[in-house]
Amino acid sequence: MELTAFLLVLSGAAVHALWNSLLKRSQSRLAFSVGFIAFQCVVLLPWFAVAVWQSGLEPHQWVWVAASVPLHFGYFLVLLRGYSSGDFSLVYPIARGLAPLLVTLWGMLFAGERPSPLGWAGILAVVSGVLALGSSAGGDTGGRFGDRGPRPGGPPQSGGGRSARRHAGRLEWHNPAVGCAALAALLISGYTLVDGLAARAIGPVVYFYLETAGTLTLLALTAALQGRWAEVRADVGSNWRLYLPVGFMGGLAYILILFAMEQAPLGYVAAARESSILFGLVLSRFFLKERVTSLRVASGAAVVVGLVLLRLS
Repeated sequence: MELTAFLLVLSGAAVHALWNSLLKRSQSRLAFSVGFIAFQCVVLLPWFAVAVWQSGLEPHQWVWVAASVPLHFGYFLVLLRGYSSGDFSLVYPIARGLAPLLVTLWGMLFAGERPSPLGWAGILAVVSGVLALGSSAGGDTGGRFGDRGPRPGGPPQSGGGRSARRHAGRLEWHNPAVGCAALAALLISGYTLVDGLAARAIGPVVYFYLETAGTLTLLALTAALQGRWAEVRADVGSNWRLYLPVGFMGGLAYILILFAMEQAPLGYVAAARESSILFGLVLSRFFLKERVTSLRVASGAAVVVGLVLLRLS
């Protein structure tokens, strides 16, 4: 993987971990999702307009958008449910860790990509590390699909105590949070393949904007159908100072990822993105105040080794 693509991916991974930790901590995760995606569309509109003016937009290119939007929308739904049911340090590593192998498989089947032996070693090291991170987390925070976070002044939304110690060291596949994380990984693998091919066919900026606008529309309709549109409007009105920079950084980060997908194999990009787990580990400890064990540190080291192998492949 070229250095430019590698640095683009690392930058995007850092911002991705940041907005996911903010999503986990938010009091209304659906409102957070609508708010920060809406501001993505606002701040990136001039860039999108210039890109369309320069390259145009053909009717057949909408096929890529139609294929991607349901995958991104489904990803947000299961991610909201997962964060309502379990720790950030459980859901995030599993969702991000299972995806690279699936992406590599799809890339081999549909894009004709063949990782080198060193590339395979890097992918496997990254996946092993993030799955070990997931197995080191336990506990179930419960919650409903309404996806509300902790109340101000209330107890933190994280697993702990005897339940966490009992489940530590193994993945609980009957845990709703783990099931949501695994389903999120499947959706990530699907939209990563579509996004990579679409960025090459349409261009990263135009494609990302149309996909984001479509996802926002479906999330807003979900809020309206749940009778929560007034709640979303009130939340966005109160927290727009947060959503504006997060939306801009999140949008820019994913556009950087799409540019990287134009320059490197999809499997390599997907695996290198898992450096977000390292950033997430730091945020989990110091921002979300979750427990960080020696196993998680060792797992993070495995991710670093995998990233080095990818860089050298």
